[in-house]
Amino acid sequence: MKRPSLPWSRPAQPARRYAGTANASSREHRETAVPQARSARTATLDRSGMSRLADRPKPADRPEPTTSTARRFRPVTTRAATAERGTSRRMPPRGRLPRLVQIAIALAVVLGLAWVVLLSPLTRIKHIRVDGVAGVVEDSARARATGLRGQPLLLTRLGGVEAAIEQDRRVAGASLERRFPNSLIVHVAPRIPIIAFEKSEGQVELVDIEGVRFENVAAPPAGIAVVKPAAGEQTSDRALRVAIDVVQAMPDQLRGTVTDLQVTNAELVTFKVGATSVVWGDADRVELKAKLVSILLQQNPKTIDISAPDTPVTT
Repeated sequence: MKRPSLPWSRPAQPARRYAGTANASSREHRETAVPQARSARTATLDRSGMSRLADRPKPADRPEPTTSTARRFRPVTTRAATAERGTSRRMPPRGRLPRLVQIAIALAVVLGLAWVVLLSPLTRIKHIRVDGVAGVVEDSARARATGLRGQPLLLTRLGGVEAAIEQDRRVAGASLERRFPNSLIVHVAPRIPIIAFEKSEGQVELVDIEGVRFENVAAPPAGIAVVKPAAGEQTSDRALRVAIDVVQAMPDQLRGTVTDLQVTNAELVTFKVGATSVVWGDADRVELKAKLVSILLQQNPKTIDISAPDTPVTT
């Protein structure tokens, strides 16, 4: 007796053949139906879209978006985008050095320039020049400044050398000037004699306008009046000050002709101008007395007494 044939007991080959036939039919059906459906849907969308575009208000009449609408369409920032933007901000631009490196380079440049200007061999004192004096005084000033040779030009203190040069009584003042890159100029102001004081040793001592006795010489310079001490007296500094005031008050054309200048400790002054003897008297009213001498010398007198300038006497 044969068993009834069941669907699951059918042979495999016919089933595969049927499946293949069914699949082919369904594929042909889809290939034909899908384009038709798309065309119908597109036509429907076109008609509906055109109707919607016709009903849509113009841009001028379109209402402003509400807060809810603005919130709805606010761009969403993802975590990846935020991380990427933060990373781009932290990263230095391509081709630029980090700030610390820039600061280090600038500091190195500044320190290098400072070393070149302050400590390098190029800016150490090499040349020393003395201005304002000559001879022995120049040599003395240069010798005192020679100790600065080889020291940094801009870092060396010059006050001590200036004070050492001014210890020379022939020097009225001294100043040192830095001349970049490696020179030092010593400016020396010498004392200018206005009178000479005769000494017993056969020499004369030069005295400047401040009354400073600064140098002994064998003979006074030309045009310098020589002060002779009074008999039996030692000329004091006060007497020398009076002699300086008298000579300074004389006109330039007469100052170089004053000889035999004598000042007593009582501050009585006498001198000669050429062959004329002048009794000056004390140190009062020196300007008036100097004018009287210039006027009375035109008479070529042997003596002029202006100790009382209101009543001058000539012989």
